Amino acid sequence: MSLRIEPLRREHLDRIQLRPLDAQGLHCAGYDEQIQDFGEQMLVSGVAFTALAGPRILACAGMQSLRQGVGDLWALTSPELPRYGVAFCRAVRAWLPWVCAQQGVWRAQALVLEQHPVSCRWLEWLGFEREGLLRRYFGKQNFYIYARVQ
Repeated sequence: MSLRIEPLRREHLDRIQLRPLDAQGLHCAGYDEQIQDFGEQMLVSGVAFTALAGPRILACAGMQSLRQGVGDLWALTSPELPRYGVAFCRAVRAWLPWVCAQQGVWRAQALVLEQHPVSCRWLEWLGFEREGLLRRYFGKQNFYIYARVQ
């Protein structure tokens, strides 16, 4: 079954099963796995999409506008995503320059839990550079901050 991308809808947030580190990241940010609250905020303040394989939600991702020219990249992923990892990575790699141009973003940034090396490698593959470690940033957890500046 192939990967397809469509605009994020609220029902996608109800149906996604999160990987443990994604659930932990939401908890650290104060959402306590309340995906709807997180999703509502992302839908209002940014651009988002869903990756699906058949009826299964593989990931919800997007970019939230923080201020003029600065966007915050985010992703919520399911345990099934690695089976479609190459296709998802290619889709995000194609989407990122487009969304930055559409939103007037010259700095795209992302936060990653310190103990999530897979996400660190993914961001580096997308052209992001690690800028530093934010100690005890959310929920007493350390996060790396990555940025891609144009």
